[in-house]
Amino acid sequence: ATGEILGDGRAMVEAARKANRILAMSAQYPASIPSYCDLYREVRGEAVGRIESVSMEMEVKIRGGNARPYESMWIDRASHPLSLLLAFVPDAEIDSTTVTCTLSERENVARFDADSEQGRVEVTILMREIEAGDPVRRFGVNGFLADWRGFPDEAGIYRAGLSHEGREVAGDDFLHAFIRQMADAVRGEAKGPVVTGAAGLRNLEMQADLLGRATRV
Repeated sequence: ATGEILGDGRAMVEAARKANRILAMSAQYPASIPSYCDLYREVRGEAVGRIESVSMEMEVKIRGGNARPYESMWIDRASHPLSLLLAFVPDAEIDSTTVTCTLSERENVARFDADSEQGRVEVTILMREIEAGDPVRRFGVNGFLADWRGFPDEAGIYRAGLSHEGREVAGDDFLHAFIRQMADAVRGEAKGPVVTGAAGLRNLEMQADLLGRATRV
């Protein structure tokens, strides 16, 4: 089944290329990077430099027994942290000798090193399901982790905030930003979507690779 899914993905990317059509993957977290970089610069006093580590902690609140256990959670949600990795480090390649990926009933954890032209990158992915409390969405690079929150502004428009140790930047909702850039790309007003079809395919290949190395606990 995995081979068939990957084959379909490769065929889609090739068909879009031949037809000169824009193909994108719907992934909202890469659209957060401009806001994240603003917060990073505000707190650390410098721009994000070489990427040495990428981390994401993602919790989902479940109700009524709608759990997505073990590999189902991975299949459903791993694209989000991997899209963030590929947005920060587009040429990242997983070092298979460093992979640990464990799937439990309510938690998936993956740690590995990735190689790129920038050098070695340490990657940590933590996904969890909770039944109570506010779900955590936390991510960042080089040990600088930002917490996400969504909220309506005074006009009732949904917005996104990123915070670190009491400092926050607020801006467009990340999914709204993704859709706007996709529309701009279709109109020829942007170089391309936030996540191209080719990047989406690489994301899918990484998901499958890590899942194939995972163990149930």
